Amino acid sequence: MAVIVLLSLPLGWLGAVLERTRQQKKILERFEKNGPAVAWRSGYVVRLDVEPFSAEVLSVEDLRHVKELTGLEHLNLWYTCVTDDVLRDIGELEGLNSLHIAHTEITDARLLHLKGMTKLEELCLSGTQITDVGVSHLKGLTNLTRLYLADTQITDDGLSHLSGLADLEYLVLTGTHVTEEGIEELEKALPNCEIKHTIWIVDPTLDNPQDQP
Repeated sequence: MAVIVLLSLPLGWLGAVLERTRQQKKILERFEKNGPAVAWRSGYVVRLDVEPFSAEVLSVEDLRHVKELTGLEHLNLWYTCVTDDVLRDIGELEGLNSLHIAHTEITDARLLHLKGMTKLEELCLSGTQITDVGVSHLKGLTNLTRLYLADTQITDDGLSHLSGLADLEYLVLTGTHVTEEGIEELEKALPNCEIKHTIWIVDPTLDNPQDQP
């Protein structure tokens, strides 16, 4: 009897993994037309990278099923139709530590749905229309180590909301409206963070702004 019990434990576990895998594959059928990159662990999808430029392929309804992939740790939805509902669903993924939603229609208001995702270590919001108001919703994400805000509308005022992210190691601010003074202040607050940025310097001898290097 003891032998039977001992053998049944791993078999039961294997059965659970197989059933979980079947369910997760069923969910992934909505993304197959997009040709996503997927990683698995113990029957759970832990990584999902959709193919860029898929906004015309994946619908909002498709994206809302992401929340059923409860084991996700990394999610990349570049160039997709991330709406309020989709972002709210993503906010329910408690184990997510890496989220890439660059070049989507993310707004300041929508970032409210990320406030509770305190386990996030990596966040990419590049190429979105977020401003200093949106950045204020990130100040509670204290586990962030990598943050990408390139080509957004943030200014020096928004940088003040990042000064408390003590674990931040890498920050990208290229193509934003921050100044050299703002960067210097942030570097004082985050001495261990590598900050990538571009400071535009206008040459007064050039009449046409388009001639600027």
